[in-house]
Amino acid sequence: MAVDARGSAGLAAAVMSIRGLADELAEVLGRSAHDSDGAHRDDHDPLGDLADSCLDGLGVVARIEAVAAAAKVRLLATYAESTAAMEAPAESAYESSAREMSLVAEVACVLTIGERAAAALSGRGARADHNVAGGIGCLAGWNDFVAARLRRR
Repeated sequence: MAVDARGSAGLAAAVMSIRGLADELAEVLGRSAHDSDGAHRDDHDPLGDLADSCLDGLGVVARIEAVAAAAKVRLLATYAESTAAMEAPAESAYESSAREMSLVAEVACVLTIGERAAAALSGRGARADHNVAGGIGCLAGWNDFVAARLRRR
């Protein structure tokens, strides 16, 4: 697979999505603070409003985590592709193995995870990158469904 501008566009879209979700989280939490401004109404339930805001906030945080995971997979796949494109073809199986071990060690260091986990992530990264958009869309749809169900209560 050739390295191209699609990787950068996908990463920029993930960043914009995270930014939008962070704004949505601030709005949800701000709504909770605004609802408890001290105005007294007979039908006002500040604890219920706070609980609803916390649940809505958890839903937004779950979506942020999903988008961050997708960005991590895209970054890893693009990193692996770009480093492979910069290097000359490996002259031996040993050199190829050393390059793979180097990539795994660098990823493990940056993500502060073990090399075994980094190897599993880098092995799946390129394959998972193709399914990221569909998976995120599905997750976002599920969270919208849950949020709508909670609002009906």
